[in-house]
Amino acid sequence: MHPDNYRLINVSLKANAVAQILAAQLRLQPGYGIAAYLGLNENYTNMGALRLWVHHKLETQPPEYNTVTALKGAFIACFPADIQSSI
Repeated sequence: MHPDNYRLINVSLKANAVAQILAAQLRLQPGYGIAAYLGLNENYTNMGALRLWVHHKLETQPPEYNTVTALKGAFIACFPADIQSSI
């Protein structure tokens, strides 16, 4: 069973779908490490952190900023410049 299943990350179906699209577009690697950049607990896997971050953005941002393109840009902006250039 995937580690995120143990922590029961509950996000909306839309957030999960958008996170899956972003993960594919960004070629998100399995493992840990991005949660801290997203302002989350470092114990979340990369995919779990992305799901939670997307869910939060969809819940708190105005709808016009909730496109995959806008969320992708906001996600990349969470990282330092030297990392952004390799995403």
